Formats: sequence, structure tokens, C-alpha cells
Amino acid sequence: MDEQKELKAFRASERQSSAAEHPPVNVKTGEWREFPFVKQLVDSGDCDALLEKCDVTCKRLDEIVGSGSEEEKTHAQSAMNAYGRSLDLLAELAALKAEMSGTGPK
Repeated sequence: MDEQKELKAFRASERQSSAAEHPPVNVKTGEWREFPFVKQLVDSGDCDALLEKCDVTCKRLDEIVGSGSEEEKTHAQSAMNAYGRSLDLLAELAALKAEMSGTGPK
């Protein structure tokens, strides 16, 4: 039998995080948060595996948008929007990297 774990819905405002977990960013001194997964992905130039996973997830979310309850539809659409923005950012980062390295359009 196919078992699925039920995920509890939560609101971002319910998430408590400490200042140590997310220290403030000082733009003037150039102190930026680092995202090693994204950096590794952009540096490798191989996003195919991630794009395939995103595609599978977005198809499932699209099914929920078409057949879920109103609350599920809203959450699924929000998640799809977030995936879209994240993939747009990944494409922009890859294009910027290519431009900076002289391999892309200027």
C-alpha cells in the first residue's frame, strides 16, 4: 500500500528563529549570507537533476490546484509561484555567471 506522510500546515510567522540562526546582513561591509547549495549548483552548470525534481513537484502541485480543497489549492499555487521565482533566480544567476566569465551574452 502506498503510504504518504501527512504534512502539518504552518505559517511563516509561526516559525521562531534566533538572531544567531540568521545574523543581520551588513551591506556596507560586504558581509553576505552564503548559500553553498546554490553556489555549487551555479558553479557546476548542471541543473538538470534539480530541474527534473522541480518538474515532478510542480506537476503534483498542479494536480492539487486542479482537484484539492480551496485551502490546498491556495497553498499549492503559492508553492508553484515560489518554485517559479526560484527557477527564475537560478536562471539569472547562471546568466550572470556566464556574462562575468565571458561565455555569455553581454
